[in-house]
Amino acid sequence: TVIVASTNPCKVEACRLAFEKVFTEDSFQFIPMASKSGVSDQPFSEEETRQGAINRVLDVLKKCESTPDYIVGLE
Repeated sequence: TVIVASTNPCKVEACRLAFEKVFTEDSFQFIPMASKSGVSDQPFSEEETRQGAINRVLDVLKKCESTPDYIVGLE
């Protein structure tokens, strides 16, 4: 199970393509989940972008009843 910390279809598709490329023998279920980045709508630095991705993962972790195999945060 891969939770994508976003409901943006482009981000979900990017994750799917990346996982298929890296894990060629495995299959995954991708679950989009709304999350808060806690940064500007348009981050202006690499640090802010990285922090937004981390914040999204942490936000999703709070909402999960069980720990998924992967959580991907993209900003």
